Amino acid sequence: MLGGKYNPKYFLSDYDKEYPIIIQEVKKGIVIMKDFVHAARQIYRDMKTAINKITVSGISSLTKEKQKVITDMKKMLLSKQINRVLYRLRKGFKSRYAAVGTIYLEGALEDLRELSIKFPSLSNFYKKTEKFINKYIDIWAVQMEASVQEGIPTTSNILESMNSIFKAFIKKAKCYGSPESLNCFFSTVALLQNFDVKTRGKNVGTSAIIRADIDLDEFGAKDFFEAVNLIGVVLGDCDADCMDDMNLDIEKFAA
Repeated sequence: MLGGKYNPKYFLSDYDKEYPIIIQEVKKGIVIMKDFVHAARQIYRDMKTAINKITVSGISSLTKEKQKVITDMKKMLLSKQINRVLYRLRKGFKSRYAAVGTIYLEGALEDLRELSIKFPSLSNFYKKTEKFINKYIDIWAVQMEASVQEGIPTTSNILESMNSIFKAFIKKAKCYGSPESLNCFFSTVALLQNFDVKTRGKNVGTSAIIRADIDLDEFGAKDFFEAVNLIGVVLGDCDADCMDDMNLDIEKFAA
């Protein structure tokens, strides 16, 4: 893909080690950037791991039930303390704070250091977070400056959440052996998302079709299964010609 008219200056990557190496071999001098969403998620995963490992000493004489109550209470209180600190860290990664993003990150790290002194059980979490931030903060600083001066975008939680839809198909790529079948698959995913009624967030109780004020009677289908004729497939009423028509319908409806 690289070369010709497609000649990118930047490459935005998660924290996998292999992709940047491959890209740098293909295109010399390309600027490697690290995604902010993945960074925040990594720190939150480390936090959850640290919280799960927390224990309370001096309560062995109590019943197992009371020990669990006390331990859970300590975990809850520490989670609240850490989340207050990480709230500042999240602000540092947001585009509207890009001009002072590293200040937020460094401030959050200092708050976390003080918290680890107060609660020694958080010491390992602090050390791991400190190592992670110090390793990448210079790269993040370049990205933040570029986002202010050049308007370079980064990913978002919403966009990254869409990746989970495709993870199940990573090892099944050979099933899509042609551009037509691959296009049909992506169209199916897009159509499914259009019909999906959200169960949380600001769009709870609505789908993309509902929010777009699309009349389902004019649309020709009241749900995803009817739109792609899956009901006919399941009941055995769909032959080869029907399957071809279904693929065309999927692409039309998704568009």
